[in-house]
Amino acid sequence: MKKKTKNVNPLAYIFVLLFAVYTVYSLISLQTSIKAKELEAATLQANIDSQKTYNSSVQDLLAAENDDAYVADIARDMLGYV
Repeated sequence: MKKKTKNVNPLAYIFVLLFAVYTVYSLISLQTSIKAKELEAATLQANIDSQKTYNSSVQDLLAAENDDAYVADIARDMLGYV
């Protein structure tokens, strides 16, 4: 008994091949974009941490301005009072 083989259009093979190539290209492109965004997120997080440190030091200075010892130090160091 002979099996009948179905002839597949060569255009279908080309379509499947092109679709596979497009899919691989899209995945590589997306992976590249993801890596770039992760790097950007890490940079922004470093900026946030730096700004938080700066804000904390400014808060400490603002809190110290109301302290009598701080005012005495400024009077001694900057204004020359003894």
